[in-house]
Amino acid sequence: MAYYLDPLICQESDIDGTTSFKDAEGAFGTVTMKRRRADIVCPIFFTEENANTAMLKRLIHEELKESDSKLFTIPKMLEAADAFALGKGVIRGHDVRFVREFVEEEEGQPYRAEAWYYGVTKVKKDKMVIRTSIWEDRRTIEFFVAAGRIESITGLLAELGQNLNKALKEKYLGRVSATPVVDPEQ
Repeated sequence: MAYYLDPLICQESDIDGTTSFKDAEGAFGTVTMKRRRADIVCPIFFTEENANTAMLKRLIHEELKESDSKLFTIPKMLEAADAFALGKGVIRGHDVRFVREFVEEEEGQPYRAEAWYYGVTKVKKDKMVIRTSIWEDRRTIEFFVAAGRIESITGLLAELGQNLNKALKEKYLGRVSATPVVDPEQ
C-alpha cells in the first residue's frame, strides 16, 4: 500500500497515521506509520533577466530535469477565459517574467490557452519555467513547473493552488473553489 500526499500549503508539519485492514484470511490488523517531518518551502522569486520561448524550451529539455503539475477543475459558473485570466494572475503574484501566451478561440471550438513564465528564485538562484493552461472542454486549469530541484516545484505548486482558491473565494465571495484533479484518467 502506498499513500500519495499532495501538499496544499507551504509549511513545516509532521505526518503520521494508522491504517486498519482486513487480510486475505479475514483477520483484522493495524499498521502505524512512523512520524516524519515534512517541510514544504515556497520559493521567493527575484527575476532580473527576460526570457524567450527558445530559452524556455532549452531549459525544459536540457537543463531543468524535474517537473510536475497540478490540475484543478474549473467551477461551472466561471468562463474558461476568466479562469485563464485568474490563473495568470496567480502566477503574476510572483516576481517572474511573462514570456508567451497562446490562445485558441475558434468559433464552435472549445477555448484553449496557455501562458508561459520564467523565474529565478532569490536565495538558491534556481531557474524555473512556469505554465498555466486552460481546457474549456475538460473544464480544467493546470499549473506546470519545471526546475532543477523537486523541492522548489512542490512548494510553488502548493502555493499556486492555494492562491487560485483564494482568488476564487474573493471573486465569488467564498461560494466556489477549484478542486484538485487527482487522477485525470478517471
